[in-house]
Amino acid sequence: MRVGDLIRIKPEHWQEEDDPTSWQTYPPDSQWIGLVTRILDKHMIEVMWAWSGIAVSEYTEHLEVICSK
Repeated sequence: MRVGDLIRIKPEHWQEEDDPTSWQTYPPDSQWIGLVTRILDKHMIEVMWAWSGIAVSEYTEHLEVICSK
């Protein structure tokens, strides 16, 4: 993964439970697309998620590149 890549959560890590009490305002995991904004180390990156515009740190093992820069 490199800065500028578009990523998503790997399908095997999707958690699309129908729990009305949690994560109500978030889209299902299958719809999360993000932009890699910074490489923190070989296991963590900073991602800006398209649905929120917020950049957060994420473990790379749960993510996959869908479009390289």
